[in-house]
Amino acid sequence: MVTRTQQWITELNTSIRKMSTLVDESLHTAMMAVFRQDAELANRVKEQDNLIDAIEDEIRDNSIKTLALQQPMGADLRFIASVLSIAHELERMGDRSLNIANRVHLLLDEGQKSVLEVTALRQLGEAAARMLEHAINCFVSQDTKLAKSVAQMDEEADKICESIQKNVVGVMQSDQHLVNVGIHSTIIALNLERIADQAVNIADQVVYLVEGHRTRAEWVAEAPPSVLKVPLEALERHAKIVNECLSLAKETLSYYIAADNDHFVQYSIMVSQKEHEADAVKRNVRGHLPKGIIMPIDKFELFAFVKEQDKVADDAQALVDWLSLVKNSIFPDLAKGVHALFDKCIDAALLLPEMIREARIFFRDGEERHRTQVKHLIREIRTFEHEADALEIGLKHMIFKVTTDPILLHHQLTAVDIIGEVANHAENAADMMRAMIAQ
Repeated sequence: MVTRTQQWITELNTSIRKMSTLVDESLHTAMMAVFRQDAELANRVKEQDNLIDAIEDEIRDNSIKTLALQQPMGADLRFIASVLSIAHELERMGDRSLNIANRVHLLLDEGQKSVLEVTALRQLGEAAARMLEHAINCFVSQDTKLAKSVAQMDEEADKICESIQKNVVGVMQSDQHLVNVGIHSTIIALNLERIADQAVNIADQVVYLVEGHRTRAEWVAEAPPSVLKVPLEALERHAKIVNECLSLAKETLSYYIAADNDHFVQYSIMVSQKEHEADAVKRNVRGHLPKGIIMPIDKFELFAFVKEQDKVADDAQALVDWLSLVKNSIFPDLAKGVHALFDKCIDAALLLPEMIREARIFFRDGEERHRTQVKHLIREIRTFEHEADALEIGLKHMIFKVTTDPILLHHQLTAVDIIGEVANHAENAADMMRAMIAQ
C-alpha cells in the first residue's frame, strides 16, 4: 500500500524532473539566442524562467506540507531536504540562463554582431549542459558514482572559463572598440561557469541523499588541513576570503563610477574568481566534517552560518553583474553616497573574522571574556547594519531627485538594494553566531 508520504515524494520527484527539463531548455535557448543574436529567443528564456520559478514555489509548498502533515524521518526526510536544495540550485540555473539571454538585447542595442570567443563559449555551454544532465541523471538513478564524476567534470569548465577571461582581456586591451562586447562575453562565461558549479552542488546533494553525508575526493585534495580538522578555523578563512571579494567589488564600483571600462572588466573578473574561491571553502566546510568529530555547536547551525556568510560574497558578485547591465548609470552626485553605503556595509562584514576567532577561542577554552567579546562584536555589526539602513534610505531619496528616467531609476535603486544586502547578511550571520554561543 502506498502511503501519503510516498505519494508526495513521488510527486516531488516528478516536479524536479520537470523543472530540470525546463532549465536545460532555458540554457540551450539562451546560448542559441546569443549566437544567433535573436531577441525573440532571448524573450522565450524569460517565459521559461517564469515557469521554473513557479515549479520551485510548488516544490517548496509541497515539501513544507509533507513535513508538517507527515513528519517524515530518515531517508524520506533526507529526500525532502535534498529536493528543496536541488530545486533552489535549478532555480538559480534558470536565473543564470536569463542573465545570459539578457545580453542579447544589450548586444543588439550596441550594434554588436557577435560575442568574443564564440568557440570557447560553445564548449563551456556544452560542458555546463552536460554536467546538468549528469547531475539530474544521478538524482533519478540515485547513482553516487555518477554524482562524484560531476565534480571531476567541473575542472574542465573552470579551465575553459579561465581561458576565455584571459583571452577577452587581451582583446579588449588591444582594441578599445571591443571593450563592451568583451564585458558581455566575460559575463556570459561567468554565468556558464556558475551553472557548472550549481550542477556540482546538485550532485553533492545526491551523495547526501543516498549516503547520508557529503564526500568528494576532489574537494579533499583542494582543502587545506584547517578545513578538514577545525571547522571554525575554516569559517574564519572563509570570512577573510569574503572580505577580499568585497574589497575587489568596491574597487570595481569605483571604476564603474569613473567610467573606466577596462579596469571595471578586469576587476569584475577578479571578483568572480574570489567569489568562486569562497564557494570552494564553503563546500569543503559542508562536505568534509570528519566523522565522529565532537563540536560544541550543532553542525546544521554551522552550515547555516557559512551559507549566510557566503551570501556576502554572492552580493559582491551580484552587484558587479548588475552594474554591467547599464553603462555608467551612477551619476557623480550619487557617488559619495554610494561609496559611503558600501563602506558601512564593509565595516559590518570586516568584523566577521574577528567574531569567529573569538568564538573559536571561547569554544576551545571556555573563557567568558571571549564570549563577551563575541557579543560585543555582534552588537557592533548590528550597529553598522542599522547605520547602513539609514544611509540606504537617504540615498534612495537622493536618486529620485537626480533622475526620473525609469531605466536609470530601476538600475540605481536595485544597485543600492544589492549593496545594502551585504550588511543584512553580515547581521544575519552575527545573529546565528549569537545562537551558537548561547548554547
